[in-house]
Amino acid sequence: DSEFEGAEIYAVEIIHTHEAEAGVPADAILFTAEGPAAFKLESEDTETLNMIFVPVRIGMRGEIYYEVLDGLSAGDQVAQVGLFYLDAAAKLRQ
Repeated sequence: DSEFEGAEIYAVEIIHTHEAEAGVPADAILFTAEGPAAFKLESEDTETLNMIFVPVRIGMRGEIYYEVLDGLSAGDQVAQVGLFYLDAAAKLRQ
């Protein structure tokens, strides 16, 4: 007799692995009519944060992260909260 007899067991097989250039929290990706994008921290001083709108090419999605194939690099800082407000402000500046 097995201690797992009668239990439902789920297994996940990883069939492919690779290293992504960058990964970001799923909440940091804004889906627009032009495609996915993120707001990247361009510069920071004592009074303001300068965020820029960056189109990104995303790959696989994990539970909470998207793989970023293009548009961001490892170490880039991105906004994760308030994306719609940042998007509205960026459109007003255009």
